[in-house]
Amino acid sequence: MFGRPAYPVDAYWYRAQFVIAATAANAALKKDPTALSADQRARDAWHRAREQAGSLVIGVERALLTGVRGELRTFLQELEPSALILLAGTFIAGDRQEMQISGDLADERDRVLNMTQSKQVNGDFLINMATSLRMSPRAHYNIACYYSSKAVWLARQPVRKKEERTQQVDACYSKSIEELELALSALDAGMKRAAKDDPSLSGVKEYRGTGANRGTRDKFSRLVSTKSQ
Repeated sequence: MFGRPAYPVDAYWYRAQFVIAATAANAALKKDPTALSADQRARDAWHRAREQAGSLVIGVERALLTGVRGELRTFLQELEPSALILLAGTFIAGDRQEMQISGDLADERDRVLNMTQSKQVNGDFLINMATSLRMSPRAHYNIACYYSSKAVWLARQPVRKKEERTQQVDACYSKSIEELELALSALDAGMKRAAKDDPSLSGVKEYRGTGANRGTRDKFSRLVSTKSQ
């Protein structure tokens, strides 16, 4: 309609959409993304997660590109990394082509908007962009979830070079626990309790490591402890 903004103008919409998208993503994580071609329920779950996360990202990037001002812009700038990470997580099993961020934030936002609308999402690009922005403790928490979920997915894949895959899994879990430590050092005890049962952190919660790698299980347990609080 004439004169109507091309994006939601109410912060409550973005908050609600983030919760909806995160809930859909958690439901999808219970389904194996590698079984998409054979399992209709898995396809439906991942499709819903991608649609909801995509809707959030489109709204955020349109608003920021259009030049929204004031408190809403500040809010969206803080939300943007988490929205990008959430969308990347719904394409965790997708094929990847190397895409470098340009350093021009307007250009990067335009690329994100175009790839999301065309449903040709490059998760690595989204993660690179998200981590180039100012990240809130919540965004660090979200990226911890992303790397834990990615490690779980990688560990399920058939491989010819087991050692190489083991190193990739180790690296993802290491990144996950580092980001979780950054997040929980600045969040309250309620988030620590939530982390204990967060399905997207189930991998890093239980990872025992391989060989000389001691894993992340013990450190996770220490990070989410609330005994001293």
